[in-house]
Amino acid sequence: MTDRDRRHNPFVNSPTGGRLLSAMQLPFFLLRPPSAYGVLTTTGRKTGKRRRRCIRAVRSGDSVYIVAIKGPRTGWVRNVQSNPQVRLWIRGGTFTCTVREVDPVERAEAIEVYCRMASRFEYFEYAMWRRDRATPAKIEDLHRAWFERGTALVAEIE
Repeated sequence: MTDRDRRHNPFVNSPTGGRLLSAMQLPFFLLRPPSAYGVLTTTGRKTGKRRRRCIRAVRSGDSVYIVAIKGPRTGWVRNVQSNPQVRLWIRGGTFTCTVREVDPVERAEAIEVYCRMASRFEYFEYAMWRRDRATPAKIEDLHRAWFERGTALVAEIE
């Protein structure tokens, strides 16, 4: 993804915008998250308070793959590094999980699972990030770019 491909959108170009977008989506995601999305609840590393974040969360068996698009400096990633025990609300229920980085052995499987298209909601997601018309192949390319540039994590359901 080049800079000219990225849509000038304050929701995706700033940390504050990302938090605001997540807060706007949260009530809808708590009712019924779209397929391959969910709500991650972490414990604040400084405050100890519960922190909820809407994320793309793709389940494969007892593993749920998630990516911190902005990398390891993202607040929720630092919370997970401090306390890897999280709650994850996805289609199918709420689960207690332990989060860790994806290891090199499982990376190929994780990319395959995370990058495939899962729902119509992803057309909206694509419009937030790119200027051109969304197609399933372009959506998968966007997810692949996130996986390659971001911090790939796996939440193991207990």
